[in-house]
Amino acid sequence: MAIVTLLPGSAVAAPDRPATPPPTDFWKNMGFINMAHQGGERENPGNTLFAFKKAVADGADVIDMDVTLTEDGVLVATHDSQPCHTSNAPCSDGSDSVTFRSLTLNELRQFDFAYWFSPGLATYYNKNDPVPHPYRGMADGNPSPPAGYSASDFKIATFDQVLDAFPDTPINVELKPYTDPTETAEAAAAVLADHPGREADVIINSFSQAMIEAFHTAAPNHLALGGSLEGTLSYVTGNPITPTPVAVQPPDKYNLGGNVVDTLPLLRPFFEYDGFISVVWPSDLDETQETDPWYAKLISQGADAINTMFPSRLHQYLCTNGIPRPDGSPRCDAQRIKLKSLNLGPKKGPIKAGKKRTLVLNFSSTSGVAGEATIRLRSSNRNVKVLRNSIPVEFVPSKSSKLKVVVLANRKARGKAVITATSGKLTSKATLTVKPDCKKSKSDKLCGKTNHL
Repeated sequence: MAIVTLLPGSAVAAPDRPATPPPTDFWKNMGFINMAHQGGERENPGNTLFAFKKAVADGADVIDMDVTLTEDGVLVATHDSQPCHTSNAPCSDGSDSVTFRSLTLNELRQFDFAYWFSPGLATYYNKNDPVPHPYRGMADGNPSPPAGYSASDFKIATFDQVLDAFPDTPINVELKPYTDPTETAEAAAAVLADHPGREADVIINSFSQAMIEAFHTAAPNHLALGGSLEGTLSYVTGNPITPTPVAVQPPDKYNLGGNVVDTLPLLRPFFEYDGFISVVWPSDLDETQETDPWYAKLISQGADAINTMFPSRLHQYLCTNGIPRPDGSPRCDAQRIKLKSLNLGPKKGPIKAGKKRTLVLNFSSTSGVAGEATIRLRSSNRNVKVLRNSIPVEFVPSKSSKLKVVVLANRKARGKAVITATSGKLTSKATLTVKPDCKKSKSDKLCGKTNHL
């Protein structure tokens, strides 16, 4: 990650041209997105299946990955051009650098891609670094992987494997410029063709405009593209991005003619005008920049997603600050609305045998994003029935609501009926006294002058 340099005079107002809406509204219709960059490379061994699985388990909404070609033409997940940066592969064979492009998939599968990882570090490869490497050796089963994971989760992952492992998780894919753009793009198009239905939820992007154009040529019906570096730089001068993307993906800072400025205020008039989402990544001005104030700043500036190195950290911020999942559902239990009170009333009253009586159930909920509960109702008298024994409710945050509860007493009903409403640990009761239907009863004991109910 690096600060992008722009020329002075970049525009800051919406362009004077027709809007270029995205080919699909899939991404536009989402709420805020926690996107795990490389699967969260400061929390997990980047671009491994373990990282992707762990990131999703820790709260990420979208997986971000990078891919390049092997010697035998397979797209594998990697951010770097050399496998020695993240694995125990050699950096040189004595005469030349060992790159992903110089090795076959089978050769790459001999290496441990969690070998150099250490939590919190921005880079992995450092032979003299005394820091711990908690996942080293798990690719070979020694030590054993954490419960729920396998040794293969720490080996090289292919693009095909990631799509198979996450059929319902949106993915952001960067095509790395280490190999010929046309060959890389055609390989990506072929993999996606084997996974129909991913045209909208898999974004293909690249810093290289040639790579984006090559992919669009190879897969013209793929709906989700990102903007290249060249396209984004042109975009802030008022020009449309081509091919039309669904997202702009800038760093949080731009170098504007020697003046480092926040990116989103520059881009926001443009991406809102066209209907693109903004996916922002940390520019690494400061390796500790991913803090709660930084998250808050980007969100206030209009970020639709943060491509984070710390997905669990971002998840905790979003949870604490009441920002739900992209589909509007609670991100954590703390955001889930719960019942705060139940009150069934009136507490006492009559009900006539053979007739109905309506009670009112008032309830209030806690604040939060969304939630639901089931309120159960029962009667202590078998001849006095509640017409609905179970009522599902969806909450309105921090608001009182009411429901009608209809009770029916049959003609044989006598005595009293206690109607009880419960949900979780909350309970409320109302007592109904049955009044006989004297017009139809011939019993002096029930309807005589001495009978008082």
